[in-house]
Amino acid sequence: MGRVGKGFVPAQIQAQMTLEIQQWLRGQNELIKGDQITIPQQHVRLSPGGAGISQLRDYYREGLYLLSAISLLVLLIACANLANLMLVREASRRRQTHIQVALGASRKRVLRSVLTASILLSIVGGVAGLLIASAGTRAILILAFGNATNLPIKSAPS
Repeated sequence: MGRVGKGFVPAQIQAQMTLEIQQWLRGQNELIKGDQITIPQQHVRLSPGGAGISQLRDYYREGLYLLSAISLLVLLIACANLANLMLVREASRRRQTHIQVALGASRKRVLRSVLTASILLSIVGGVAGLLIASAGTRAILILAFGNATNLPIKSAPS
């Protein structure tokens, strides 16, 4: 799918693309004799894509809604579990916090240490989530397109 710039005639683009695909097919050594005969019949057809690929969207809509709902549910369960683990951790540190305050640590310092630990945990979790999402996306593309060498996704610049 692509956009045509101003001043371009779709018929000319279609003819040029048809010529290029036929030349590319002629250059393929793997084609058997019967396939080479059909090369002149191969052509590219351009059609308006302003609304996207609506047939695919309509076909996969319900499945994607279900997948999104399940993903949201798993995310909510993971967040609830993480919040519960952090509450238990802070409850176990309660005695340590009281000792720090008794020894002269200000409430600001104690709060800063708790916030630092929480922010560090959220950054590590975010990076891990991005890595898992990237690997998951690549896995879905491999499942969808097989072991294609040119997958339509590029890794994010670091």
